[in-house]
Amino acid sequence: MKYQTLIVREDNSAIAIVKANVDMKHINDTAFFAAIVRAVTEWVKKTEGGKDAWKCSSKDFNVGDLSSVPGGSDLPRFLAKQGIFDLDITTYDIGSGNMDWIYDTVLVIDEDLEKEEDVIRAIPSY
Repeated sequence: MKYQTLIVREDNSAIAIVKANVDMKHINDTAFFAAIVRAVTEWVKKTEGGKDAWKCSSKDFNVGDLSSVPGGSDLPRFLAKQGIFDLDITTYDIGSGNMDWIYDTVLVIDEDLEKEEDVIRAIPSY
């Protein structure tokens, strides 16, 4: 089954979209996260590549580091043991974000729907 989740940096300055095919009986964000942690921990414990990645991350290996693991690594073997296949992570640095435009911002100026003049003039220009 395909599964995806969104990971948000605590200060909202970055996000990661994590996708994978999973073979897990009960899947939710908690179970998916726990499986990732088990796989990465075992990878770090048992392989030189994992130990190197842990060291290079200054013992702060997070989703950004996980997204940078080379394709030829042996990490997929450990993920597969946890029921996770074809892991795909896309990260985005979003800075401070756009406080004027959030996900639920309405994109229609309701009072302009009744006006006959051009709606574009009602939108502030910056």
